[in-house]
Amino acid sequence: MNILISFPDVRQIKNLLLTSFLDEVRKDESHQYYILVKKKYVNQLQAQIPFANITFLPFNEPSKFQKKIFGILYGIYEMGCFLTKSCPDQVVFYNRLKHFNTKSWSLRIFGHLMGKLIPKKIKDVIFRSLFKESIYEDMNIDRILITTYHNLYEWQIMASIKTKNIYFFSDGWDAFTKQTNYFIPPKKVFVWSKGMKTSAMKNCHLQCEKIIVTGNPFWNMLKIKKVTNNKIKVLAFDTNLNIYNIVQVLNDIQDLDIKQDKFELSIRCSPINSPEYLKKYNEFKKFIKKENIFYSDDWNSRELTISQVSLVQEYNDQINNHDVFLVFGPTTVIFDILHLKKPVIILSIKGTDDGKWDWTESLQREVLDELKYHPLVKFVNSLDGFINILEEMTKHTNSDNVDDIVINEKKLFQELIN
Repeated sequence: MNILISFPDVRQIKNLLLTSFLDEVRKDESHQYYILVKKKYVNQLQAQIPFANITFLPFNEPSKFQKKIFGILYGIYEMGCFLTKSCPDQVVFYNRLKHFNTKSWSLRIFGHLMGKLIPKKIKDVIFRSLFKESIYEDMNIDRILITTYHNLYEWQIMASIKTKNIYFFSDGWDAFTKQTNYFIPPKKVFVWSKGMKTSAMKNCHLQCEKIIVTGNPFWNMLKIKKVTNNKIKVLAFDTNLNIYNIVQVLNDIQDLDIKQDKFELSIRCSPINSPEYLKKYNEFKKFIKKENIFYSDDWNSRELTISQVSLVQEYNDQINNHDVFLVFGPTTVIFDILHLKKPVIILSIKGTDDGKWDWTESLQREVLDELKYHPLVKFVNSLDGFINILEEMTKHTNSDNVDDIVINEKKLFQELIN
């Protein structure tokens, strides 16, 4: 059997290719595996993983027209999901689009209404004619494992390879609360948690028996190391959640400690390097020590050496070297932190600019439901008593009573090949 596995970006490579999932693939000499990655990673991965049953191939690079039409169609598709309002997440994103990008909202509504007039069979023909590629059509593939689904590279794969054996391992926590229409139904879906499975059944109408909870194999790469700090070390994560007042919030937190000197603040920056974000990073440098400003592995889209050392070890050490973590909404790093049994504060402090989206509305999202009663998670909406909260979470939180997160990469592999 020929199995195609798609890794459109570094995150998907980290989740599966650097984990013991690869060991299962490597030992399986009865099947042939074709692994698609970005062209710049093909040679180094083939050199690192030189096994006869594994072949690395570059993705077909989409044309300018395909990129443009994907952006349009994806916006219309996403609007169709938002309009179902099957969960709070979709209401949050719909309202944000309607009130803060009215032109895009109007065009997507119009496109959605036009799309409703087109029969599904015609839509399928249009989809395949726009995105199919002969390089994939000519491959003799029996089974596909995709890892993002809502991505142009994987739309090309699904449009080109005529097989119903499509398997999906999600790379994101909110895969079943935001984009909920899986127009080419996966045969099996692998999810990180029971909460994700519940959302997939409720919002996406996926059948229970097709959804397998496997955890994220990447978590097994993160190892607990006991580190004792003189002060409480706090690491904040700046993700792509549109936290427009994050500089002010972190500056206010830093000011709380000027006299007491009880904690030390660090920031791990988003990989985005737009002018707006670069300006924000320069603001961080004014009140956070240079050595306490960290960048993610793929910051600035720099060339990477794909290895456990470059992509896992530094990140693992950053988490182990800190005591408490600040996030500003739903982000996948929460699960990484909880796997290492560290406390997380989910902070929501509204800014004063009424012309910008109130990002604290993201705290209403369904994906957070499974964390509301977690003993290592605390939701905080002001800085009142913030230092006391830090001390409480570091000294009085008993992680021994926290259940380990289930991870079963062998089950993922067995479900893929059986």
